[in-house]
Amino acid sequence: MGAVEKYPDLDLHVVPVGLNYSNHMGFRSEVWIDYGNPVSVQKVIKENSGSGERINVLTSQVEAELRTMVLHLEKEGYEESDKAMRRNMRALKPLSGKELVEIEKLKIKSEKPKEKSPQWIFDILSFPLLIIHRPLYFIVDKLAEKLTGRDEFFPSVKYGMCTLFFPIYWIVLSIVLAKILGLPLLAAFALWFLFPVSLWVGLKIKKV
Repeated sequence: MGAVEKYPDLDLHVVPVGLNYSNHMGFRSEVWIDYGNPVSVQKVIKENSGSGERINVLTSQVEAELRTMVLHLEKEGYEESDKAMRRNMRALKPLSGKELVEIEKLKIKSEKPKEKSPQWIFDILSFPLLIIHRPLYFIVDKLAEKLTGRDEFFPSVKYGMCTLFFPIYWIVLSIVLAKILGLPLLAAFALWFLFPVSLWVGLKIKKV
């Protein structure tokens, strides 16, 4: 508003951007990014008087546009709705956030598509690779939950902590393992590089 008031000829528009995640609490989620219809700030200023009224109108217009693109599940019955939406995503394969919103409005309860192979096979194959990283991941998960209460900031805090602590964890683990096995220090650094690779391969096998 201040920009248009200072430069009256500025044709400024606000473009709403909607983000939807296949699993906003999960690692390596798919994301849909949708761009909404631009909202003209000049038009809002011309049609409304008073800065407070203009801000409210602009905010309402942006919010209305975002509601057509962003999936919103109520807290009451959230878990059930979330599971239903994930089934819908796997079965109907929406191409945009707008399609996701429409699916939720229709309350379609699609059946989960049949997996080509049982998930437990991937769990067993990935287990030896992922168990190395599980202790720290468990601690980080609980710590992030305590700090955020598992709200919308939980994933960001958790993965920020993972980025910070996992390299340190791998270095310590490499040195300890090299000592136990009687390996030279150079071998410890080789193990350090092995741990992140094992994590990546384990996640690929687990299909996460």
